[in-house]
Amino acid sequence: MMVLGIESSTGRCGAALVRAGELIGECSLGGEGATSDQLHHLVQFLTEKGGLTPHHIDGIAVSIGPGSFTGLRVGLAAAKGLALALSKPIVGISSLAAMAWDVPFACWPVAPALDARKGEMYIGLYSTAGGVPEELSAPVACAPEELPVVYRDTDTLFLGTGALVYREALSRLCGAKAHFVPVGHARPRASAIAFLGAIRLERGEEEDAAALVPSYLRPSEAELARRRRHSSR
Repeated sequence: MMVLGIESSTGRCGAALVRAGELIGECSLGGEGATSDQLHHLVQFLTEKGGLTPHHIDGIAVSIGPGSFTGLRVGLAAAKGLALALSKPIVGISSLAAMAWDVPFACWPVAPALDARKGEMYIGLYSTAGGVPEELSAPVACAPEELPVVYRDTDTLFLGTGALVYREALSRLCGAKAHFVPVGHARPRASAIAFLGAIRLERGEEEDAAALVPSYLRPSEAELARRRRHSSR
């Protein structure tokens, strides 16, 4: 099964093709602010480089967050458009689970964290002892000092931009039980999205493209403004 992975949860964009457990190709664009045109160009580049066409793709996996609100909307729109145009199945993959994929067979729980700004981070807890991430605690958006107790109960492996930004606070909170993965694992990769998507698609776990929505974990600025307007009436 040839699966296309699309990742745009950090504002940057990336795409990858995997088949039968092997990475066929992966590319990404730096800078901030993924666009639909960028993602379509990446997909075109990947398929042409591999001597393929989009019709060779058997399924699509896309990051659904948490992460950049705009980036997630752009990535989902591009993935849904491709899935509908090609009549291919689609699945949504957590950006945090994708980060955990990059730390397989860890002896401690893995806590991928993305900087959510405003003094908060998006964080989840996974076991990768079996190679594939298994969720131990549902992802949350929180300040470091509000970190749920489950993260502090045992030795935990922190990674991602959230762990980089809040390393000092996490170390104070968790003490010697806090361990940190090197900087190279700071963001989710499109290939991880594709590999996890392939596993789910091979299990027959495809989703309804129309019903697939981002996992923001907290309200957007627009939603907060709307709530303030309503509360002031």
